[in-house]
Amino acid sequence: MRAAPGAQLAIQDIFGRDPFIAALWRVLDGNSVRLEAERRIGKTSILHKMQAEPLAGWEPVWLDLEKVHSAAEFAEQVSVDSGAAAAGRGRGCQAEAPSRE
Repeated sequence: MRAAPGAQLAIQDIFGRDPFIAALWRVLDGNSVRLEAERRIGKTSILHKMQAEPLAGWEPVWLDLEKVHSAAEFAEQVSVDSGAAAAGRGRGCQAEAPSRE
């Protein structure tokens, strides 16, 4: 594995985080979490690993909310992205992006 500043690690290259991830799953069973740390600590890598290797019964959906600036935009993005993810899993859901005119 070579250092690549700014690049996302492959899931198999994320190691040493399993106990922390297990603790996150336990907390998420009944609460929310907020990952807060300095840059380049591995927050995004942890989330990618959780998405790639979810616990049984969980279906994580990756949402890029960087450009969301209001509660209405948040609700719209969650609805569209989670519906599209469900449709991709063959759940029979259909999601269409609302027009932004």
